[in-house]
Order: sequence, then C-alpha cells, then structure tokens
Amino acid sequence: MSRPKTKDSENLSCRLDKKAMEQLNELCDRIGLTKTKAVEKAIAKFYAEYMETGRV
Repeated sequence: MSRPKTKDSENLSCRLDKKAMEQLNELCDRIGLTKTKAVEKAIAKFYAEYMETGRV
C-alpha cells in the first residue's frame, strides 16, 4: 500500500542488492514501517551524523 502523494515529495528509484532488499523487507515487517518511511529515517540519521561529525 502506498502512502498518499503530497506536493512536497519526490519519487526515487534505486536498485538494491538482494541482501539489502531482504534486510529492508525484514526490518519493515518487524517494526511495521513502509519501505519509504524506513529509507527516509535512514537518510535522516545518516545526514544528521554527517552534519555532526563531518564524516561518512
């Protein structure tokens, strides 16, 4: 089920290796997040860490 489209969103298309996709699916199933929300949270965390430390 996709979430409603909003004016402040954009589409992203990417290819994941099989292991990463399996991990994403398992995570989303376990905690009840959509893939979109899981990716948004991961990006936000990665960005915040980079802005704080200046390192990847």
